[in-house]
Amino acid sequence: MRWCRFEYKNAASFGIIEDDRIVPVTGSPFTEYERINAGVSLKRAKLLAPVEKPIFYATSRNYKKNLQDNIGRSRSMFAAAEAWTGYRAASAITGPDSDIVIPADCPDDVYFQGEVVVVIGKKAKNLTHDEAWDAIFGYTIGNDVTCDTWATTDTRAWRGKNIDTWKPLGPWIETDLNVDKAVCRVSLNGKETVKWNINEWYFSPADVLVSITRYITINPGDILMMGTEGVRSPYVKHGDTVEIELRGLGTLRNSFVKSVDWY
Repeated sequence: MRWCRFEYKNAASFGIIEDDRIVPVTGSPFTEYERINAGVSLKRAKLLAPVEKPIFYATSRNYKKNLQDNIGRSRSMFAAAEAWTGYRAASAITGPDSDIVIPADCPDDVYFQGEVVVVIGKKAKNLTHDEAWDAIFGYTIGNDVTCDTWATTDTRAWRGKNIDTWKPLGPWIETDLNVDKAVCRVSLNGKETVKWNINEWYFSPADVLVSITRYITINPGDILMMGTEGVRSPYVKHGDTVEIELRGLGTLRNSFVKSVDWY
């Protein structure tokens, strides 16, 4: 099943995608819902980020090439003995086909990372490995935009990774994604920059969720970015467009816009 959020009657609504249309619902996929006797053209709909106000977890250095590219660049932990995670700001989330805004005073070393994003479907604590897989509601696509300079110099990369619009998600949630067959392809202005098999991670989503829930309760609608293969994308400039295609799910597309005003 595919779930989305979209603009419906001047408000945000969840919907179920069936072929080329969206069936609006009352409620949400994480609670109770009812279908509305209506249909909206998927092609004409304004899609929004498929989750709202989540706790936003993110693991990184979870693929071989990403790990190799990072060695020597910081003193952070690279090859952890067990799965670990960090946080991103939910306020940085934006939707598909929306602009990623680069602040006027931002250095010119902004890059992007295509990632698969796990969407949690249950409230849970102290999960076993099998229970962790069952706690996953579905998957979506994410773009982890970063300013290299600010991520290096700012404390815990508060600004370098968490600026408004710097965490696009979408285009929807796929509940039946086969991660063992999923391939991610990232392109800049139509030219492929990296391609990899999603299941080649060091730590699976279940591994990370077991680690998280040893200490923290997860809730329906929370999300977890799973890292990327290849950290050194080209730096972007005003007008560039990034597409992240995940076989079996869809494509997340966003363009970069350089702001002329300081925040």
